[in-house]
Amino acid sequence: MLIGAQYVGRAVLVGVVALVLLGGAGCGGSVPTGAAVLEGPLEVQVSQLYITVANKSSSVLTDVRVTLIPRGRMVEFSASYSRLEPAQRRNFSYNDLKSEDGRQFNMRLYRPRAVRVTAMDNQKTPYEIVLPWG
Repeated sequence: MLIGAQYVGRAVLVGVVALVLLGGAGCGGSVPTGAAVLEGPLEVQVSQLYITVANKSSSVLTDVRVTLIPRGRMVEFSASYSRLEPAQRRNFSYNDLKSEDGRQFNMRLYRPRAVRVTAMDNQKTPYEIVLPWG
């Protein structure tokens, strides 16, 4: 049989365990993982390690550029790839993203606001996808 302090102590312990389990359920990071976004010939998928860009068209895409836009800052981090063949996928690591002055993107220092992917096809038609971050 529980009396006074023992009962309160167990109730507090159960409450703390519940908060840790429920509070930690949504703390897998602020990376927007999930379904891929398809816009024209571009398909973009964001995961915890990569931003994946796929060419879903039957023609070559050139000047593929992935840009990560942080919150509240004027600096943008980007990486580019010159040519994406039909049905080809390219993974851009967060370490590949650099600012204009050469600083490497660091998730601990910058909180992302959006991911922008741009590309052009053979006829110089520009394509752009902007994904809001989490």
